[in-house]
Amino acid sequence: MKVQRMADPVRADLSELADLIESAHQQGVSNCIHFNDPIRRAGRILIKEGKIIFISFNSIRGVDALAEIRKLPSVSYRVARFLPMPKDRHLPDTQTILQELSGRASSPINQKAVEKKTAPLGKGLSAEEKQVVNDILNDIVGPMADFLIEDYVVGANNLNEVIANLSVELSRDDLAIFRSELKQLL
Repeated sequence: MKVQRMADPVRADLSELADLIESAHQQGVSNCIHFNDPIRRAGRILIKEGKIIFISFNSIRGVDALAEIRKLPSVSYRVARFLPMPKDRHLPDTQTILQELSGRASSPINQKAVEKKTAPLGKGLSAEEKQVVNDILNDIVGPMADFLIEDYVVGANNLNEVIANLSVELSRDDLAIFRSELKQLL
């Protein structure tokens, strides 16, 4: 199974997601897997040179996130380019994580090993700007908007930075629509 970038989300059960990650692990590739559960809670798994270095789900990180992910019946995911980030030192090795995701682990990982953390949404954006960006992205890309907001809007200091960040993921046409709607609404 070759890991490649996917434009549209793919619905899969956790064993299929584990297979995708195992393939990336065996190939030694770097990717970012964004996923949503059936009720649209977002998460991501960062793989650097075949090793899982970061896991987040529903504003929870590390082994606590892994424990929550393990409970999911299915996810919708897409594979994106790798985003540089330091390794979460509290994560177990990739093989242990794969066993957890595929249900082959003999006992759950210690969930107390890492603190739950949340990230603020757009430090420098006003509440109105955040809402408008969220609404426009939902219109353009649907449920994948949650991933874009988490990766490219969180921490942005202003709307120009948001546009620059989104230019990495949105097509030229979608970015033009985003700019146009943003101009009309703000």
